[in-house]
Amino acid sequence: MKALRVLVAARALRTVHLLSPLLLGIALLGPARPARAEGRITFTQMTVEHCQRMVGTCTWKLSCSAGGAKADNLLNGAKGGTAATVPIGKSLAVPQFPVKAQCTAFLDKAWIGTTWVKVAESTSDIPSGGNFTLDLGKGEEAVHVQVAADSLEMAAPAPAPAAAPGKKGKPAAPAGPRQWYGIFQAGDEGEAVVIGLEWPDFKKRMDALAARGVQLSHLKSYKDGKRRLWAGVFRSIQENVTVAAGLDWPAFSARYKNLNSHSICLADLETYDDGKTRLFTGVFREGGTPCTLWLDELPAFLRKWNELSGNGQRLIDLNVYRADKKLHYGGAFRTGVGSYGMWNGLEWDALTAKWKTASQGGSELVEVVNYPDGKKRLYDAVLRSSSGGAQELVAPMDEAAFAAKWSEMAAKGMRLVDLETLGDE
Repeated sequence: MKALRVLVAARALRTVHLLSPLLLGIALLGPARPARAEGRITFTQMTVEHCQRMVGTCTWKLSCSAGGAKADNLLNGAKGGTAATVPIGKSLAVPQFPVKAQCTAFLDKAWIGTTWVKVAESTSDIPSGGNFTLDLGKGEEAVHVQVAADSLEMAAPAPAPAAAPGKKGKPAAPAGPRQWYGIFQAGDEGEAVVIGLEWPDFKKRMDALAARGVQLSHLKSYKDGKRRLWAGVFRSIQENVTVAAGLDWPAFSARYKNLNSHSICLADLETYDDGKTRLFTGVFREGGTPCTLWLDELPAFLRKWNELSGNGQRLIDLNVYRADKKLHYGGAFRTGVGSYGMWNGLEWDALTAKWKTASQGGSELVEVVNYPDGKKRLYDAVLRSSSGGAQELVAPMDEAAFAAKWSEMAAKGMRLVDLETLGDE
């Protein structure tokens, strides 16, 4: 029996500028730049659709496997009648996606003692990160197993160039491999993470994911030599997600205003100079109105931040960039509640010290951005009231170390909520 359905159905997207990630193997990236792939499958819960016994409550046993790894007796003796939900919370590391997942459910049908009888089974391909449901059986003994899949696709980096001397008025580009860091947050939602694709490939990946209801949640763009690459975190999202990509300011501003008029707000902003023009790419989601986009130098930006905070809007995405030799701030604000704040111009050690203190006081990080300042690298952070889950800020490290850290975090049920990089953005 083969039965797999997306837990959150894909909804129509309102623009053609979309992206797509996961790990479907080396062939997707071409022979010149093989991909590094990591992954994990978590069986989160079993839902009993129908189960009736003349005497007593239904008693279940569940065994599953994924990618050759087995987890026998995920449930053994769990009680669950009609419309019951039984938590599982067990995960398996998998080598590559798509991965074949198989689950078998057994029901104790003995009047006296225990007699396990196989009543439902399903074998399906899980294509990537995201949330999925395995449908086991039909009729009176139908059950469903919810799966949170985590996938990471990381293209192999190009050979690192030697440190380039800084041009007049510009800091030198850092030597060595590209560095990555991020914020991980405890959660039950699976994710697909893609790092290191050029836009055409990234767009194809996002389109494929969006068709399964796994949509862009967080976006990052950066330069690798002369090439512009993209990275993204994707999750099963119910709301419509729209991405407006590679637009100059007049075009982006017009698109932003049009979407706002339909209660679709900016959730994530990326801006970069393509050598001729500053371009903007935005991820928009339904809800959260009223919302505001504001670009300015820091003093004016902070004044606007205070004004919007007083009106119940919260900074949910921050960009810091240089234009006309000046430091500029760009922020997306949406309606929100609870306390929150922003730190500016901190070196890494100072940032982590403040974060540890703030986390003990009931705050958590939303985003940590970075920018060069002469020979130093400075960090700005956005905070909010803690959502109650564990959080970890991972220090900058090379791509191989970051992939290993991602895998370690996934095994702990920690998901990547903010992905950032150092270097020539």
